[in-house]
Amino acid sequence: MKLEMTELLNEDQITLNDIKGALRITGTGHDAELYDILASARAYAESTTDTTIGQKKWRVTTEFEYDEDTLPRGPVSDLEEVDDDDFYIYEYTGGFEGGVLPADIKRLVLLICKRIYDMDDLSEDVNSNITRLTQSITRQPML
Repeated sequence: MKLEMTELLNEDQITLNDIKGALRITGTGHDAELYDILASARAYAESTTDTTIGQKKWRVTTEFEYDEDTLPRGPVSDLEEVDDDDFYIYEYTGGFEGGVLPADIKRLVLLICKRIYDMDDLSEDVNSNITRLTQSITRQPML
């Protein structure tokens, strides 16, 4: 299976101020690092939950047939199947309506940011909360 993001429609609504609030950081001295941490946290949350954070257009090329519920990086909308003799090709929008994240996914991303930022001083609660949220959010595995 080949998965390609073809267009970023909009980012999620997690802001630098959200991260600073979660980490109890004031000032601008860590801003560049926090942007990098947010990008890493989004990528990790997307891959572990198989959910698009924000809204993105995806193209999947595969030897197997999928339906809307089993395509990666959902929730899926505007699904189009492209004619090809050798492969199944799907083009669709992944993510939540308007890019608005459910509160549990936003919380997961912020907890992952905390985990990355406070790697040396990490409580067991943060790890168990990340695990619990990830398990509750994760979409069904692809066939």
